[in-house]
Formats: sequence, structure tokens, C-alpha cells
Amino acid sequence: MEKLSLNGQWTLYGCPEKKGLPNLLDEIDLNSCCKITATVPGNVELALMEADILPDPFYGDNLYLYAPYEYWQWIYKRTFKIPKEMQDKEMLI
Repeated sequence: MEKLSLNGQWTLYGCPEKKGLPNLLDEIDLNSCCKITATVPGNVELALMEADILPDPFYGDNLYLYAPYEYWQWIYKRTFKIPKEMQDKEMLI
């Protein structure tokens, strides 16, 4: 089985959760969300820190500043191409 790594730079969109928020990605207006660059592997908290939105969550009481973001919907997005030699093979992504 071929393997395609998607590690690296992604775009991370965050939107506060709302009642009746769409579940399908195509129904979410990403233009109304906050947009930052994130590294994969990684997580939302580290992406928020690296984007200078919040301070280091591992220092003092800073972790409490992240609490409101627990109620946000987060979407990682990246465009990639499957190499031609892998297009007809079973892959693990």
C-alpha cells in the first residue's frame, strides 16, 4: 500500500458554534471564520499560540484563556495533488 504524507502547512478555520450550525463542510461559510496557518501534525491550541492570538498555554494560568475556543468549530483545509504514479493504487492518507 502506498502512503502519502499530508504533514505540513494547512489553513485552519475557526467559527464560534451556533445553534443550527451546518454539519456539512460545503454548508459552512469559511469567509465568516477566523483563518490562521497551522502545522500538521499539531493542534488548535498550538496553532492559536503560533499565530500570536493567545499566549503559551503551558505557562501560568494561560490555559484558561483557551476555554472559549472549546466551543468553536475547527476546520483544517489543504489542497493537494495525488502523484500520477499513485492515482490507481490503494493509498493510506
